[in-house]
Amino acid sequence: MDLKQLQYFVAIAEEGTISAAAKKLFLSQPPLSAQMKLLERELGCVLFERGQRQIRLTEAGRQFYARAKALLELSRAAVEEMRQFADPEAGTIRLGVVSSVVSPMAARWIAAFSRSHPKVRFSVYEANTYELLEKLKANLLHLAVVRTPYAAEGITALPLRTESLVAVGKEAFLADGEGVSLVALSEMPLVLYRRWLSIAEGEFARMNLSFRCVCLCDDARTAVELAGQGIGVALVPASAAKTAQGLAVSPLSDRRVESRIDLVFDARAHAPICAAAFREFLLSRAQSSPL
Repeated sequence: MDLKQLQYFVAIAEEGTISAAAKKLFLSQPPLSAQMKLLERELGCVLFERGQRQIRLTEAGRQFYARAKALLELSRAAVEEMRQFADPEAGTIRLGVVSSVVSPMAARWIAAFSRSHPKVRFSVYEANTYELLEKLKANLLHLAVVRTPYAAEGITALPLRTESLVAVGKEAFLADGEGVSLVALSEMPLVLYRRWLSIAEGEFARMNLSFRCVCLCDDARTAVELAGQGIGVALVPASAAKTAQGLAVSPLSDRRVESRIDLVFDARAHAPICAAAFREFLLSRAQSSPL
């Protein structure tokens, strides 16, 4: 097995057909099919269910796809890190950013840093907090910007900013700019982050209130979109509410529930000079003014 075979396998898995993958890879179909048969023979299992029009991954194929993607990312990361030795002022920063921070905050950070470090490239990965933590542990990221709550051992976490949760919804539920109480929210259908469910339960329980959650999700943008469809009121960080066009945004009037944005990294892992510089850049901005 070599990296070329992994690249071929990933292309077929993502394109869904041998012909489409061959076109993407600038290869003809027969050698590509032959390489996949050799790969399956070496692994001792079937990776594809071969249909007339489309190829689907078997359970073994789905497991191998995740491994192959990770190995290809590690290969690219190794090449990027070696190139830095030729030019210490250059390099690529592999940055993970939780979805609710990508825009507009992360865009501003990257633009400001790039103005003073024009040779540095960014490779940005958008995912939820736990997916980013897994990539960090696998050494696929140099840095990640995540949100509390989370549990992770063996990483260094530096707080960047704290912000309050707000309620977002149609005006049938909320009055824009006016505070909304937990008592009022307990009578509304709610859209919540899955990992914040226990926090919501605790906050309502403190006031001896029950509540109705109509949808759990893992992305602030999804929560806002669902609120925009009128199925309920979303509880999201204040910065994520900026995407709520045409919706009412209300602060919590009787309870301050906060979410902290952290910069996390593995202090034991090797990172290029530019990644360390970006880390210090973010911390200095956090200390001097709101990010």
